[in-house]
Amino acid sequence: MQAPKPSAGDSAVRTSRQYLTFTVAGETYAFGIARIREIIEYGRLTPIPMMPAFVRGVINLRGRVLPVIDLAARFGGRPGETTRRSCIVVVEADTGS
Repeated sequence: MQAPKPSAGDSAVRTSRQYLTFTVAGETYAFGIARIREIIEYGRLTPIPMMPAFVRGVINLRGRVLPVIDLAARFGGRPGETTRRSCIVVVEADTGS
């Protein structure tokens, strides 16, 4: 006896999605794993004058200049504390074009 084949709408066929979750100012957020390019150690940043407070600065990652956004400042209002466990999550962002 054969088991029935699942249809396209059946939950057994749905693809699972994975997320990196984190907490900012007591709220939980998530990035889809597919958008994460890498996670690197929090290192030296180059500050950029006249930027919003949530832009901590920029880093040079293998020749690419990337902005470093403090999500605690962006979403929670207060800058996040940088500790030895802090890291930078490099994500692929929509450019809107």
